[in-house]
Amino acid sequence: MRYIAIPGTWGWDEDGDWWTAGSRFAQFMDDNDCHLLRPDDPFLWSTDIDGTWFDRVFRHGRRFPDWEAGAKALQYYMRDVPYGDRNVIAHSHGGQLAALAAGRVPLRRLVTVCTPYRKDLDAIYSYARKMIGHWEHVHSDSTDLMQLAGSLFDGYWGFHRRMPHADINTKLPKVGHTGILRDPALIPEWRDAGIIARLRQGRRSS
Repeated sequence: MRYIAIPGTWGWDEDGDWWTAGSRFAQFMDDNDCHLLRPDDPFLWSTDIDGTWFDRVFRHGRRFPDWEAGAKALQYYMRDVPYGDRNVIAHSHGGQLAALAAGRVPLRRLVTVCTPYRKDLDAIYSYARKMIGHWEHVHSDSTDLMQLAGSLFDGYWGFHRRMPHADINTKLPKVGHTGILRDPALIPEWRDAGIIARLRQGRRSS
């Protein structure tokens, strides 16, 4: 199985990170027969902060300019990708890109990791859901302090870590915001919690 990795806000790092082929996460996924779609050309967007009150006030009515541009880039990245390889793992606000892109390019499977639920994106989630074969949302508990801090800056304060539109919400205590992608002791949760098995099956929850 092949997958596309999408980093979250400020997730770009010129030295590489979980979404690149040389990371511990990618190596673990390789060992479990899940391979980065284009290891020499991973997907990347600006990862600039977006969706804040500042954007709503000062960007001429455009609500999510960076997310929208990133979604367009993802659509282009997937233009020649067969449906069977459109398996996306998106971290944090990278999940907003995936939802925006799925409105035009169907996804076979989507795993959002600690993506904050946004009420102002509810209509987009609902439409995207029709274009996603199977959606699993993985989230932490109160140890995800980044999500709480982000909700203040976004102007959408809340404790919602679940994604109402996903087929499955998988709660993994004490993994924080990035632990399941970066911490060698936590990365095996992808296998142990059954996420990899469901990612490969892509079957909807009843």
